[in-house]
Amino acid sequence: MPSQKNQELFETLKTHLDESKSVVVANYSGLNVEAQNELRAKLTEAGGSLQVARNRIFKLAAKETVTEGFEALEKSLEGQNAFLFSKEDAVSAIKVLFKFSEDNEALEIKLGILNERVLSYEETEALSKLPSKTELIAQLISRLQGPSYGLVNVLNGPTRGLVNALNAIKDKKAE
Repeated sequence: MPSQKNQELFETLKTHLDESKSVVVANYSGLNVEAQNELRAKLTEAGGSLQVARNRIFKLAAKETVTEGFEALEKSLEGQNAFLFSKEDAVSAIKVLFKFSEDNEALEIKLGILNERVLSYEETEALSKLPSKTELIAQLISRLQGPSYGLVNVLNGPTRGLVNALNAIKDKKAE
């Protein structure tokens, strides 16, 4: 019979998995406490949360959520793993995690989970290079504004030309 603490952890992990847009599994065994706290703070700012849990409990919770590639997830659950849950944006927290792992070789990113599918390290790394949701919105707005700016310039062209012609006539008469 599982202990009450393990049952609560299972329910917490299951809730996190259901609510998260993406999840990353990383081995944190080489990180000291100071680095772990720094990582947690950065991830919280990016809309993610880092949770350390027993691999067996995470595997049980993920079994109900992950529909594709569960075998790869099972194989990766060895050693001391931390689980990054991105709830606001699927990409922002993963970007922070990859940036942090570049500065700290002790952090080993193993794989990710997106839309109930397990992603390899390469796929997770590619996901970290995508623009975040806010960056995509900014790009979309600038693309939507582009044609209207062009239209305004085209419509102002004849007026500007007329003003320039009138100024040239005025200058010529002033001579």
